[in-house]
Amino acid sequence: QYLVSITGHIKRDRDFRLQNFQLKTSVCYERIGDLSVEITYALNAIKESGKTMSPSAQAELRVGIDAVDEILNTTTLAFKKMDVDLARKVEPLEEMIDDLVVALNTRHVYRMSHNECDIYLGIQYQNILSKLEGISDQCSDISVYIMELFESDIRGREHEYVHQLHHSTDSRFQEEYQNDREKYFSRLVEIPALAAEADEKEKETWVGRT
Repeated sequence: QYLVSITGHIKRDRDFRLQNFQLKTSVCYERIGDLSVEITYALNAIKESGKTMSPSAQAELRVGIDAVDEILNTTTLAFKKMDVDLARKVEPLEEMIDDLVVALNTRHVYRMSHNECDIYLGIQYQNILSKLEGISDQCSDISVYIMELFESDIRGREHEYVHQLHHSTDSRFQEEYQNDREKYFSRLVEIPALAAEADEKEKETWVGRT
């Protein structure tokens, strides 16, 4: 309400752009808060059900949470400092998180098909992943809004810019994406999808020691 009420007092284009930026990013941060609350609802529902996710599911979810924690911290720091270079690191991480969520969903469906997770837990798990991906998407929007404050060629064509970036051969984007992918997917492949696979992996470890 405050940002809207001062409209009549704004005279310079730069100030109009700043007001627009503050309005758009406020909506993003509000949405991040809503998504975070929805995650707590899902976790509380699991707790109240008396059910427990498998160790593999919990370990995999931790990988996803850590990735979203990083994108939140990067975005917030870029926002506080109005740092365009830092904001550029967000989009490659966001695309990696999209891929990571697909991989986590695939692995969890595999568990459900092998009766290591029931349908109720599976739905809540996928619900949490969906909210984490939504938080990542909001971070992407904020980072683009930061960049457009300083780069006129992005202004007014934010979605087109993001689309082109994802389908380009931009060396900086690709390098950041590959680094992010290696960081998180290397952790994921170390987690056995099923308890039986975990037992076999532990057995192989002991055999190797002897």
